[in-house]
Amino acid sequence: MRRALSVAINREALCDRILQGQGMPAGDLGPGRYFGTSPDLTPQPFDPGGAWRLLAEAGYA
Repeated sequence: MRRALSVAINREALCDRILQGQGMPAGDLGPGRYFGTSPDLTPQPFDPGGAWRLLAEAGYA
């Protein structure tokens, strides 16, 4: 369920439209250079079809 919600988020569009290009997609709560974050975590790619499949597998058809 969490993965389905994560891949359903279009992070690029949020950064471009909502943040007006002043942000960047992140896989963690903050940039990799901040204390307590991991530069190895990358944002999951936007995949609405994959989100629907994962929801169906979880029983939310």
